[in-house]
Amino acid sequence: MSRLWDTPEFWARSEADEMLRDYPNTDVRSLADSFDRTTGSYGGDPDFAREIAAELRKRADAGVRFWPEPAGLERLDDEVRRALVPELAGHEGERPEQWWQRM
Repeated sequence: MSRLWDTPEFWARSEADEMLRDYPNTDVRSLADSFDRTTGSYGGDPDFAREIAAELRKRADAGVRFWPEPAGLERLDDEVRRALVPELAGHEGERPEQWWQRM
């Protein structure tokens, strides 16, 4: 099983996503600048706060608020599901909703 979710990069991206959802009318760069000025008070972890600000700046430089999902992830999921449970092929309404139901 992948442990990509348990990395500082993942957590910084997740926090940036949450901040952008909490402040939908704030420009990404402005949010990064504002957040950067308050990093010392962010949960007692200024290094992590700097990583969040850096993630926000990467998005501002790219001109996006949220990173797009990887292309083809849905198709890959369908292919794996069909390979594991061929009798469900073509029955899209029966797709499991929870990750543990897909195993």
